[in-house]
Amino acid sequence: MSDRPADTPDDPQLTKTGFGVGPLPAQAARPLPASIGAYRILGLLGEGGMGTVYEAEQASPRRIVALKVVRGGQFVDEHRVRMFQRESEALARLKHPNIGAVDEADKLIRPVVEVAARGLGEDADVTLSAMNTSAMVAGDQGRLEEAEKTYLRLLDLERKKSGTDDAPIVLGTLNNLGQVYLEQGRLKDAERVTGDALARARRVLGNEHKETLNYVNNLAMVERRLGNTAQAEPLYREAYEASRRIFGAETLTTLISMSNLATFYAKTGRCVEQEAFLNRTVELSRKFAPPDTPTLGLALRSLGACLMDRGRPSEAEPVLVEAESLLTRIFGADNPRVTDVRGSLAEVYDKLGRPEKAAEWRRKAEPRPNAAAHP
Repeated sequence: MSDRPADTPDDPQLTKTGFGVGPLPAQAARPLPASIGAYRILGLLGEGGMGTVYEAEQASPRRIVALKVVRGGQFVDEHRVRMFQRESEALARLKHPNIGAVDEADKLIRPVVEVAARGLGEDADVTLSAMNTSAMVAGDQGRLEEAEKTYLRLLDLERKKSGTDDAPIVLGTLNNLGQVYLEQGRLKDAERVTGDALARARRVLGNEHKETLNYVNNLAMVERRLGNTAQAEPLYREAYEASRRIFGAETLTTLISMSNLATFYAKTGRCVEQEAFLNRTVELSRKFAPPDTPTLGLALRSLGACLMDRGRPSEAEPVLVEAESLLTRIFGADNPRVTDVRGSLAEVYDKLGRPEKAAEWRRKAEPRPNAAAHP
C-alpha cells in the first residue's frame, strides 16, 4: 500500500535533471554564458557528448525555450546531429506538460535510444543522454515502473563510466529516481535516494550550486509529504534564500523557490503569519515570471487557499478563478493541480451562498472517465 498522503503536487519546476550526462566535477563550476545571440541564458537543461541544451528566454515573443547548441569537432556528422536534434526536441516538449506534447516527445526519443545504443554502445554519452530523456518522458506519461527501470540501469552505467558515485551525472540520475519514487508514493525510498543525492551534491558541487538547490527543494517536498514539517521548512527556506542571494530576487529560479515555500506555508496552516509573503510571491510572479510557466498560477492557488482558511471567500474567489484559468492553460483540464483549484472554487461558492455556481465547479472538478493520468 502506498504511504503517499492525499495531496496535490508542488510546483513541478526544478525537480528533474535534464540529460543524464552532465559536466564532470572539474567542469562543474564552468560559468554559463549570459546570452547567445538574441537569447538570454537562464540555466542549463542538459549537456552530453553531442552538445548542450540551455534554458533561455527569447525576447520577442517573450517566452522560455530550449536552446540547442551542437558542439563542434570531427565527430559531428549529419546522423549524430539529427539524433541530437530529436533528443533536444523531446526534452523541450517536457517543458510544456500537456499530454499531447509528452506523447510526441516519446515518439521522438525512442528511436534515438535504440539507434545510439546499437551504433555507439550503451555507455556512449549520446546513449546515456537519450536514455535519461526517455526515462523523463516515461515518468511524465505515468509509466513509472519503466522510468524506474531505466534510471536504475543508467545509474549502473554512469557509475561504471565515471568510476565514482559522486559524479554529477550520477547525482542527477539519483535525483530523478527519487522523483519517480515520490510519484509512486514510495516516500521512504524517495527520502533515501534524494537525501543521498543532496549529501553528495553538497560535497561535490557546493551548497550554492543550482543543482544542489534543486535537490534541496526535492528533499523538502519529500519531507513534507512524510509529515516531517520540521525538516521540510528549513530546506524550503534554504532553497529560497540561497536562490535570492545567488540569482537575484527577480529571476525565475528564485520565484520558483519562493512559490514552493509559499505552497508549504499554505499546506501547513501558516497563513496568518505568512499572508504577506504569499502576497509578495504573487506580486513578483505577476511581474517577472514568463507567461508559459506555472509559477504565477501556483502562487495564486496558495494565496487563495490561505484566504479561504482565514474565512475570506469573497477575496479568494477572483484569486482562485485566475489560478484555475492559468493552470488549465499550462497543464490541461485534467491535471490534479487544476481539479484541486476547481474543488476549492466549489467551496468558495458554498461559503458565498451560491449553490448553483458551487455545483458547477464541483462537476468540473470531477475527473473524466477517459482522462489521461498526470504526475
